[in-house]
Amino acid sequence: MRPLCVLHGSLHLDPVRTRLPFRFGAATLRETGLLSLRLAAEDERGQGAVGCAADLLVPKWFDKDPAKSPEENQRDLIRSAEDALAEVLSGELPPLSLFDLWKWLLAARVEALPFGHPERLLRLFGVALVERALLDALARLEGLSILELLRRNALGFRPDQVHPQLAGWDWQAELPEALPPSLAVRHTVGMLDPLTAEDLGPGAPEDGLPRTLEEAVRAYGLRAFKIKVHGDPADDQRRLLDVASVLGDLLPLPPRITLDGNEQYTDLEALGRLLDGLETSPEGRWLLEGLAFVEQPLPRARSHDPAALAGLEAVAGRVPLVLDEADAGVAAFPRALALGWRGVSHKNCKSFLRSLLHLGLCRWFREERGGEAFLSGEDLTNLPLLPLQQDLAAAAVLGLPDVERNGHHFFRGLDHLPGPEQEEALRRHGDLYRPLPGGGAALRIEDGRVALGSLEVPGFASAVCPRWELHPSLGPGDPLAYP
Repeated sequence: MRPLCVLHGSLHLDPVRTRLPFRFGAATLRETGLLSLRLAAEDERGQGAVGCAADLLVPKWFDKDPAKSPEENQRDLIRSAEDALAEVLSGELPPLSLFDLWKWLLAARVEALPFGHPERLLRLFGVALVERALLDALARLEGLSILELLRRNALGFRPDQVHPQLAGWDWQAELPEALPPSLAVRHTVGMLDPLTAEDLGPGAPEDGLPRTLEEAVRAYGLRAFKIKVHGDPADDQRRLLDVASVLGDLLPLPPRITLDGNEQYTDLEALGRLLDGLETSPEGRWLLEGLAFVEQPLPRARSHDPAALAGLEAVAGRVPLVLDEADAGVAAFPRALALGWRGVSHKNCKSFLRSLLHLGLCRWFREERGGEAFLSGEDLTNLPLLPLQQDLAAAAVLGLPDVERNGHHFFRGLDHLPGPEQEEALRRHGDLYRPLPGGGAALRIEDGRVALGSLEVPGFASAVCPRWELHPSLGPGDPLAYP
């Protein structure tokens, strides 16, 4: 275990545009920025490495204040990253294990705010970005993949220091011996998404990639789907029956289905009416056969309120509920389990190390409380290279059966990256990406799965180093000397 100091860091911002508009909750995404962080960390002997991480600046998810514009949301996310980086660059810290450094940063930036404070999720974004860059740097310094780094506990991970009930948990026994060869894709069906060619409107892209749900199923061999709903039971029922009609013509068996409420349901009675409505038709019952869970139907501010959870037992008896936007801090998931929620989403933007802790809480709940508890793999429009690859590796380490993927559908492949990086991605991660006719590259999905073999490299799941001179910098930064 190497104690680390963070010496330098810089943030970079690339503009990105969707090929298809992405509607989730009350927001529609058409353009935003991809924020990248690189930092240099050094151990006590003067050995160091540069680590990297990146995330899309998704508006109206971390902060859904209707008074704020998408541009203000994006500026707030950049500020979250800047503030988290400034904390670890303050010079006030002695060399610490990566886990102790992360724990200190989480306490300073997130846990210092009261439970339920609206800025907690926003601040987690910056903490998680620094966390992943540190994991990348330490793994490169050790010459290990992210899985090997964890199996050797080179970061000094001690789960009982965060959750005392995890004392005695053999967390390394939960880890796979190697990453699985592939992971199943759960395809997102947004609220604006055309289902068949008849739904395509003017301006639909002619870029050779699937544009409709029907085309995506045929092209990728998909067998799992995440469907967005928006809080109106009758409207959502009509949409789900339309989706079921399309999928029923393409698939011999009911697919694995999850529903994402994005905080749009005001109460669980309305969600119950949606489930009741689906039971009244053959298409609806067919869809319900594969329904695995409903993600975050209630607003985050009401998700830990016992009064707002009246009727949870009745709904959870039919389908488990998963915490997503309301998962903003150390206490969130344990409180949710006590109230009747049964799952929590994994997203790297909420902290991979918290997801590892959640894995332990699920085991503790099953063994000590005799109830179901699980993690789900969800997307926040992860794009290649770093966000996508680090999230795939994290999901595989956590043993998730599938993971929501949507960035490849709403954005065109690797077009947001400089040409040299696209070419290197095809060389170094050819199992994960495929060349496109006429140039460029895209995610390779075959039989509904993505390959993971090339992610087993020193560092956090990427053999490609960004060409930083081709990514606009948000500040002068300091020179980073380590490879």
